[in-house]
Amino acid sequence: MEVQPLFEGQEITYGYMPLRVELANDGNPAQGMIVVSGQGQKTVYPVDLPTGARKIVPIYVNLGWGAGNVVLRTNQGSLTKDVQVSGGYEQSTQNVLMITQSPGELAGLRSIGGNKGSSLVRDTYVRPAEAPDRPLAYVGVAAVLLGEGSERLSDDVVKALRDYVLMGGTVVMFGGASAPVLSDTRWSDLAPVKDGRVETVSKITVSNTELEGPLSLVRASARAGAIVKDRDGSIPTIVERPVGLGRTLFVAVNPTETQATGQEVATMIYRSLRISEGTRGRAVLTTYSGGGELASSGGPSNASNDPFTAQLPSFDTIALILGAFFVVVIPANFLILRLVKRGEWAWFTAPVISLGFAALLFSKASDLYAAKTSTYSGGALVAQQGSSDAWFVGQTSFFIPSGGTYDLKLKDIDSLGNIAAESDGYGYRPQPDQPEFEAVDDGRNLIVPALRANNLAFRSLAYRQEIPDAGKWFSIDAKGTPGSDFVTFQVRNNSPHNLSYATVMLGENQIQLGDIKAGGVKSGQGAYIKETIRTNATRKGVPAGAPPPVVGGPTQEQGSVGSLTSLSWRTRRPILTGFVRGLRPGPQIGTDMKDRTSIRLLFMGDVR
Repeated sequence: MEVQPLFEGQEITYGYMPLRVELANDGNPAQGMIVVSGQGQKTVYPVDLPTGARKIVPIYVNLGWGAGNVVLRTNQGSLTKDVQVSGGYEQSTQNVLMITQSPGELAGLRSIGGNKGSSLVRDTYVRPAEAPDRPLAYVGVAAVLLGEGSERLSDDVVKALRDYVLMGGTVVMFGGASAPVLSDTRWSDLAPVKDGRVETVSKITVSNTELEGPLSLVRASARAGAIVKDRDGSIPTIVERPVGLGRTLFVAVNPTETQATGQEVATMIYRSLRISEGTRGRAVLTTYSGGGELASSGGPSNASNDPFTAQLPSFDTIALILGAFFVVVIPANFLILRLVKRGEWAWFTAPVISLGFAALLFSKASDLYAAKTSTYSGGALVAQQGSSDAWFVGQTSFFIPSGGTYDLKLKDIDSLGNIAAESDGYGYRPQPDQPEFEAVDDGRNLIVPALRANNLAFRSLAYRQEIPDAGKWFSIDAKGTPGSDFVTFQVRNNSPHNLSYATVMLGENQIQLGDIKAGGVKSGQGAYIKETIRTNATRKGVPAGAPPPVVGGPTQEQGSVGSLTSLSWRTRRPILTGFVRGLRPGPQIGTDMKDRTSIRLLFMGDVR
């Protein structure tokens, strides 16, 4: 058994890491599992190894200061490999992944932005046949470049990359002498260009990098809503298309087919990617999925049956009750019985006093003991107009009154965070080396069949979950006039859920529509607004003295990288937001506290 990074050239860093386990069995047939241990988390991957088997199993591990290990357990024996961190923090390195049959074509990237061998940009590679089919694998990747052989990617890998873009990733498509990806129907609705034709030129400049020819390129027209980021004369050399929270990029030439030096190729790629721009969508997702103020509008449920509003008695209260108990049951009890000359009654009075104080102590936590298993969720539902794909990114908090093991009944889960003890009585915390559950990964989904919990347990679990066909739940049809920022729009709620505090964002012009019931339609109009700071008097269409824009309570951050308003203005497209009521993602145990659950919709309309 060998354990290596999933992508060639990638360092093992802190945080979520995709790895590959290479297995070989030259002995008797073996059945068992791979157990991956990381920071406070264990994941099990079932394996079957016939005699002579050679397998590569993609695995994912959350690495902390204590590193991790991979254990192969079978009916024929066990093997263990430690996983040690070789790089720094994942956030400090920009990994650029190229899917290609010829790794090494972007080696010059390592000299950009780094010093003394500590690069800020790292080129990594995977062959098309080995590309992973899980969006989780691409979490630490700044951009994915579709190189030689990418047209042969499986449908599952293409689906994973599309989901990666939806949640803030960047996918790059090249022109050149042959551009089969551009004609791949699986990418047609995401491609930034159309009507491409191959031309030969003597030279061309792309991102201020002059490439000498003769060389072939694809001259194409930008699709509606795509943004031409760079051109050489009449030739669009870089075209960007916003998709979900991410983007796809078209580069007219394939730099690996040119006579440019490795450094020139790397410089052109780096400038074309504009990596900092590609982080905006991920910043938005972090802002709205983290359970913070902008991710939540839920309030407390009925206090009589809401365990999340109940509290265990404090240590001071317990100490006071116990102190009073010992005073009453021993000196006071016996003193009174002696005064009335009924000392033999102590056999009766002591148990009665004990029961009375036990009832008093129990009454202080009666709300928790009476509560049932309950959950509530908070996070973001991300979707794109015209796509059926949708993902929930967030967390679920749950209360378990009785100790035992519980199946969380998870479905379509791509990744899980660590289990967290939110407000367990008297400071209980699960130990990092003794996680409360082992997730089972079948290669496509994660489940938790046996969560171990103590009595009166409060837990929270972060995760990413695909919500099948939820991309069709909403639509926003916007119409504008060429050369004008003014648009009219119609919003449809095709979902089985009500959308509350529905708001359409046109840059920083936030047009509030109120609630849209399931099956409902509402229309509106407005103009895109760019300014990041304005008074009430200067906001278009809002009278002086009116309150600032509000979406479900929290005020929208103005002009920040992680704000929807900034993303809407930069991509010039309407964004529908609000709270999806009645949607229950994640663990399906106990009762959903609907008044607390808060699912923020991030629905990207068509670019105009």
